[in-house]
Amino acid sequence: MTGTGLIFIANPFAMRGKGAKYIAQLEEELKRRCVAYTLLRTERRLHAMELAREAAETHPDATIVAVGGDGTVNEVANGILGRGPTLGIIPVGSGNDFVKSVGIDAHSVVAALEILLAGKTFLVDVGKVSVGEGERPAGVRIFMNGIGIGFDGYIAARTLRYKRLRGWWLYLVSFLRTVAVFRTPDMVVRVPGVEIHSPHLLVSIGNGHSSGGKFLLTPDAVVDDGQLDICLVDDLSTARILRVFPSVFKGTHDRFPEVHFLRAPTIEVVGARGLYVHADGELLSQGEFNRFEVVTLPQSLRVIGKEIHRPSRQRSIGSRGRSR
Repeated sequence: MTGTGLIFIANPFAMRGKGAKYIAQLEEELKRRCVAYTLLRTERRLHAMELAREAAETHPDATIVAVGGDGTVNEVANGILGRGPTLGIIPVGSGNDFVKSVGIDAHSVVAALEILLAGKTFLVDVGKVSVGEGERPAGVRIFMNGIGIGFDGYIAARTLRYKRLRGWWLYLVSFLRTVAVFRTPDMVVRVPGVEIHSPHLLVSIGNGHSSGGKFLLTPDAVVDDGQLDICLVDDLSTARILRVFPSVFKGTHDRFPEVHFLRAPTIEVVGARGLYVHADGELLSQGEFNRFEVVTLPQSLRVIGKEIHRPSRQRSIGSRGRSR
């Protein structure tokens, strides 16, 4: 690898192929500002992780910048965690959720570049999820923003079917199609001191407060508090899902009795059968795995941003559960 300054790992396939246009805009702006940089383009899934790992090993003091959506941020974070570099982000994706937690403008390459060049850094938490089938471990993945289990994971799988949709419309259509076919799975949810046996429509585990572009499933999550915010939703009829759903945009879904919030540094979820699960929008399971152990790694990665999002009000975080 040659060059000095910032190292950009850019995904031209982000936003269903529109990423290339924004990468060109970024390069034009970098040259106009006479910024020294290296730009590497991804060619396939997990390529950003490989490039980030190689860059981190060669330049442990560098700022390595993910140019893409939450999936690209996820891959770059997996590549650099524990190896020294600082993570920068130019959001070019359908959801751009994690950047909302560190104050980066998700709608302007130029505005995001301004924040990047200002160089203000924060130590943020990173999540780690271990997946398995029964007692057999199958793999470990780092995530920056959140995990969606059940309904949320099935929506992530649905989004892959629609090649011409992007942004908010992609999530909306996937949501409506999921409502029609999804069957609520039985799960065991364990956090320290609490064990819950129940069918759950979804278990959303948030390091960040936003998911799916506009959903505030874990609205009080803060990325540097050493905790995971957890939203549990009981089994709901289709009519009830459509009743509860609009409140998620404002993060007021806790007013419904079927919605429960927990906060903990660790959580284990075991399904009676295989579960649909995503991490930062990237699928971890389409029914292959049924056990997921999630822990937070407090303030383990330095990220460039503007400010840490903190909720204007802290709602009470309750607990519910019953022992085996």
